[in-house]
Amino acid sequence: MQLENSKRQFPSSAKNGKVDYEELLVDALAAKSEGKGVELGEIWSWIAKDTQSPDTVDSSFIQSATRALQRALRRGRIIKRGTLYFVNPNYVSYSAWTLFKGTE
Repeated sequence: MQLENSKRQFPSSAKNGKVDYEELLVDALAAKSEGKGVELGEIWSWIAKDTQSPDTVDSSFIQSATRALQRALRRGRIIKRGTLYFVNPNYVSYSAWTLFKGTE
């Protein structure tokens, strides 16, 4: 699976080769939003169109991607305002933060 904006394959877990849904959502939001918010249905439609396989966005995909979306919202990587979703430009991952803090 490849998004137009990234020109790279979606990150997958080295252990099981599965798609990293959080990265998929962040890439989709970044590519689709153009600085504006995106509704959830638009994200699913865009992913299905970009992968050129409408079967990609089936109920199993949506369940897994929705769990990843909830995790990203809790961690602050994605922001929700009303019905619109945005990538948080100020997000710093916990691992990056601990590495930075350790250099002080």
